[in-house]
Amino acid sequence: MDSHSVRTKKDVEDFLRHFLPKMDVLGIIFLNRSKNQEALKMLGITPSARKEIIKSITADDYIETVLDEFSYGDMWVFGKLKICI
Repeated sequence: MDSHSVRTKKDVEDFLRHFLPKMDVLGIIFLNRSKNQEALKMLGITPSARKEIIKSITADDYIETVLDEFSYGDMWVFGKLKICI
């Protein structure tokens, strides 16, 4: 059963401080589900751009944490606003 929680800014900063260096060393696995591929295409995001976007996330981009005991663990949800002028 999924549940959602919102962490403090300090919790998010701590998560990013540990996650981002690990991502640089260990890499990141993307699940290539069709709905993910379609969303990336719609947004004009290439695989290399996707990784750069992830590297640029900050605590201010945090939305929520999804707690799921049946998958790969907690899923930290972040969002970026794309503004076109």
